[in-house]
Amino acid sequence: MKKYISIAFLAVAALFVGCDATEDIYDEIDANPVKLESYTLTENDYKDIDNEVVSGQGFFDTKEQALELVPSVLDKNFHEYINGTTVDVYFNKSNSFDLSNELEAYTVTAQDYEDLGYSYPNFSNADQIAGFLESKYTSATRGTFVELTYDYYSGSVSTLTNTFVYLNGWVQGLTFSSSQYNDMGQTFSNFSDHATAVRNIGIYLESLYPFANEGDVVNPIYVYTYKNDEGDRIFEDYLVEYTFNGDKWIQSTSVVEDMYLFLKGDEGKWIPDPTIYYSLTNADYELVGNGFYNNFDIREGKGEYDLSVRVEKIDTILKANFPEVAVGQEFVVTYKYYDGTNGSDSIRVILNAEGNYEIVE
Repeated sequence: MKKYISIAFLAVAALFVGCDATEDIYDEIDANPVKLESYTLTENDYKDIDNEVVSGQGFFDTKEQALELVPSVLDKNFHEYINGTTVDVYFNKSNSFDLSNELEAYTVTAQDYEDLGYSYPNFSNADQIAGFLESKYTSATRGTFVELTYDYYSGSVSTLTNTFVYLNGWVQGLTFSSSQYNDMGQTFSNFSDHATAVRNIGIYLESLYPFANEGDVVNPIYVYTYKNDEGDRIFEDYLVEYTFNGDKWIQSTSVVEDMYLFLKGDEGKWIPDPTIYYSLTNADYELVGNGFYNNFDIREGKGEYDLSVRVEKIDTILKANFPEVAVGQEFVVTYKYYDGTNGSDSIRVILNAEGNYEIVE
């Protein structure tokens, strides 16, 4: 059974009884790992981080940057806890975010329009496009994006290709050409600094939308580039939402709160939780013979009623999608099911020494 130790309690206790008494409190914790109550980074935590930009602005540029730098805060504040201890850490980051989980480019077919019940093989408004994407990509999560080619009627029919991103729903993203990056002061078709990207894009939108109305929203997607530890140049797509305030285009919310689970690892250092969190896609269900409804049928007597069958199919899916993971890697897999009504559930599995996934008890 996990123990829950209040961080707030420990902090107050330290204030009143001093360092030696605080050590006595930690001595009372037995050899079992604990799950700490959540911790939110303070203003001083940001200032102490060994990164000039982060310490100055008081937030992280990206979640990946937070995962790299937060452990130093935990090593300082919670070094006494034993290996295996975990804590949910809340931190502030820029509202721009990495677009992961890219779907394959898709061209809407005549059959698709017919299946939607349209009299003509085209879309004629944004709601129809969003509705199609909702029905086709039912497992989409925030940051999922797809390059969609479709026919659109606006006085006449045109074939368009645009990028759509799933946020709270499907929205159209704004991408830039090489010449537009040049117009924004970039030599190449990318940015190498997030702050520069956010500033320059906001200014550039004024020229793209000279007649914008207060409250209008656009979702630009920019290419960010950096070199990894091996010296390879990496290119990533980032999205940031802008709202027109009647005078200028500004980031809708420049800073948002995010959270991640951190673990004190075997070497005595805090690290991001290495668990991989994965939601099954339509292609995954198709792979294991469940593509018609894109879920598991867990009604008694049906195909996936036995948990062992679900685990076996998840094993097949993970091996196909993650062929290079090491023994001991854990996944939390979220899947959709039907038991008379539609629902979803999650299961934690681990890759064992035999190379198969089994449930983590």
